[in-house]
Amino acid sequence: MIDLIILVGTNPLPCYLSARYLWDTFNKDEIKNIYFICSTENPTIGQAGTYEIGERIQNKLKEEFSDIKNKIMLLRVEDVRNKRDIASKVKEINSEDIHLNYTGGTKSMAVFFYEECKNNYLNFSSSYLDSRSNYMIRNGDIDNDEDLRKRYKLSLSDIANLHNIAIKYGENNPDYKDVLNIFDEYIKEKEKGLGIWLDKDNGFDAKAFKKNNNEFVSCLNDIQENIIKRPKVKAVWDKLPASLTTVHKKLEFLDGKWFEYWIYNLLVEDNDTEDITYYFDVKRQSNNEFQIDICAVYGYQLTVISVTTSKKKGEIKLKVFEAIHRAIQLGGDEAKIIQLSLLPNNSVINKNEGIETTLKDVMIQDIKTDIGSLKSNFLFLGLDDIYEGKEKLRNKIKSYIIS
Repeated sequence: MIDLIILVGTNPLPCYLSARYLWDTFNKDEIKNIYFICSTENPTIGQAGTYEIGERIQNKLKEEFSDIKNKIMLLRVEDVRNKRDIASKVKEINSEDIHLNYTGGTKSMAVFFYEECKNNYLNFSSSYLDSRSNYMIRNGDIDNDEDLRKRYKLSLSDIANLHNIAIKYGENNPDYKDVLNIFDEYIKEKEKGLGIWLDKDNGFDAKAFKKNNNEFVSCLNDIQENIIKRPKVKAVWDKLPASLTTVHKKLEFLDGKWFEYWIYNLLVEDNDTEDITYYFDVKRQSNNEFQIDICAVYGYQLTVISVTTSKKKGEIKLKVFEAIHRAIQLGGDEAKIIQLSLLPNNSVINKNEGIETTLKDVMIQDIKTDIGSLKSNFLFLGLDDIYEGKEKLRNKIKSYIIS
């Protein structure tokens, strides 16, 4: 009989996946117990508590497997920096054979548990889930070349619940098809279409419709009516669906909601979306201030897609920071981020010794400087990518999600 030890860190998702994988690949009749090792919260030493996280993982597994219920046990470590605390916990388990999964937990926790288990058990094996490749590494080698995102498919609600967040999300409104077709044409026309729409003197000038508190007006004055009558604006206004029942909602759609819907439609119109599930307008059930434009889930990996019609670097950077925060909050450290804006990102702003610096390069460097680092799980797309056409844009987004 073998006991599984799974270290629990502050990110529940990889710990859950590791437990699920080991339960699936070991002979279940040979598994005696599964021990989730959690840390006790202790602010005086800067130690986060993970017992509640362990409980959420436990509950999720119990929902999925009836024969696992009596085999899961949760244990606490008082001080994950203290080797003696960890040694006593290993002795408490008192097993014949041990398999240690150290995907979660702190570095000291992983090292001390590994040493204690290896030194005290002749039949010892180990594993961890590599976040870069999404392979399970067992005893220092890739267990197989299977990307676990293809093996395990979770819904956005599954992922959110593991992170103790209850979410709700909207659905694309089919009534928007006619108005989005107009934006298809504007984007194809580039400067003659979308360029005019975005021009405040000839297209939709959002500021002209806002009150001093930056809220949109509820009824239009003569000046605003004249803006609505501009050809590019009127074509859109006349096609707005009946579901937009107020002037305020219509103006919000013209200001930027159209772009969110356009991107979402671009993605779900794909005939090959069975491996990626998209969610629109994701919010926390208890707090509408938590809002994500679009979420994509590939297997179990979350990608947050943030969308803005802004061309201002400062505003776009704020959207990026919010997207990073929400992605980690909802999907853990390995969640990905895509930022879409109408910034002409490929325009060259500097050329030195044959090396071109684009606006996109400057934006990425600014964000890297502001947050201290820039993970590889970030993609920045702008107006030039959108002008390349729907198919190329969709492929760029999909390729990044599944990479």
